[in-house]
Amino acid sequence: MDNLMPTVFIFCGLILFVALISSVFTYDKLIRLEYTSYKSEWEKDGQPRGYFWLPLEYRDQKSNWLSRRKSNWAFQRNNFRWMFSMPEWMKEDIQAKKLVSQWRTLVLIWIGGLLLIFVSTVIFSPTR
Repeated sequence: MDNLMPTVFIFCGLILFVALISSVFTYDKLIRLEYTSYKSEWEKDGQPRGYFWLPLEYRDQKSNWLSRRKSNWAFQRNNFRWMFSMPEWMKEDIQAKKLVSQWRTLVLIWIGGLLLIFVSTVIFSPTR
């Protein structure tokens, strides 16, 4: 049993890492879809950036720090808000609904897996 636990934790860690990276890229696809297909909604949302994807407005050298700060704030706000609700443009777009569903599932796998690892570490840790 002692030799098996590290292997299980490494395997679970790899699965969680894949879920985390996949959720990041899925969120970027969602932001890019809003940017390309629903530009006015993207602007109303505060012109959010993705994790790795950056809109032209963000990459522009003339962009000041305040507009970048607002974009970062919009990124954080949408990241949290979209976990629990869908704006109208998402409800009407089949691809957006698929992406947000996939993104939510991956985030839940990530968070649930971390909690499971934490709980199992506490339960199965050797007592002193």
